[in-house]
Amino acid sequence: MNEERKIIPIEVDDLLAFHTIARALAASNDVDQILETILAQMESFVPAEFWSLLILDRDTDELYCAIASNPQTDWSTLRLSPREGVSGWVIQNGRTLILPEDDERLADGSEFSRINPSFNIRSVIAMPLISREGTLGLIQLVNPDAARMNDATIAMLHILSDYAAIAIENARDIARIRHLTITDEVTGLHNVRHLFERFEPELAEALAEGCAFSLAFLDIDHFKDVNDQYGHLNGSELLGKVGALLAREVGDLRMCFRYGGDEFALLLPGMDHKEAGTKMNDLLKEVASTLFEMRDGTELQLTASIGISTAPQDGTTVKELIATADARMYLAKSKGRNRVES
Repeated sequence: MNEERKIIPIEVDDLLAFHTIARALAASNDVDQILETILAQMESFVPAEFWSLLILDRDTDELYCAIASNPQTDWSTLRLSPREGVSGWVIQNGRTLILPEDDERLADGSEFSRINPSFNIRSVIAMPLISREGTLGLIQLVNPDAARMNDATIAMLHILSDYAAIAIENARDIARIRHLTITDEVTGLHNVRHLFERFEPELAEALAEGCAFSLAFLDIDHFKDVNDQYGHLNGSELLGKVGALLAREVGDLRMCFRYGGDEFALLLPGMDHKEAGTKMNDLLKEVASTLFEMRDGTELQLTASIGISTAPQDGTTVKELIATADARMYLAKSKGRNRVES
């Protein structure tokens, strides 16, 4: 005779929580808003004096606080090792850790207490955020209501943690896709698609505020000779190195774009005709004086030609400014190259 299976009824509140979170995931790409919704539902199951969501920054190998329930405290300075204390244990093991009152491992709370000295950590529930990439971080509920703790509520917390991991992973996927669609793979600069996305609002803001705004078009002189003599691999590498130099000299990667081929566009907000000319002449000198060393040992020097247009005197639309800068860049080439025309 088969043993009867125990059926655990699903509470209406549980279904409403899942429905609320599912709607948040479907309706918004704002990861902070989604996480706030998830954590609010989590706290409705197990009220706690404080909760926080820590994310692992793989670049710095540190845990940082992405969101917390106490807005009066600046948690932005909190940094924890992913190999120490309660949070480190959860990250390393990928498992939930429940620490009752008086557990000696609660010493991990010292960093929280340093930022907020009035904080008294007595108990902790720490749950990992697991994704396809591994453990993304963890959620910590500090001083949870012990009277509300049972197997069902712990199971619900795990499900809600999974939702949080999905939200973070989705946000990262969207960011990666966005980066690929606006980035030129050869130079690492933004591509021409993003130039038009960014140029329009930047120009509109400058005109509305009565500020000057300049655009520079830069073209590498005799770039075809580089490809013919040294090969397309060196040509592509050279474009990447020129792109890095432009971003460094302009001082803002967001304003540097590969327009196509060996042509680059630079947005120069706040610079009038004279200031843009001075800046671009300094840039040409830097380009001409740089020895570009390729991976195969080849050393290359080059020059460039630049055309500048400035709003509002040269136009008040993106189309007008691009046409003028492009025409002046070709004028610079016709006058002998390695010069600025404005």
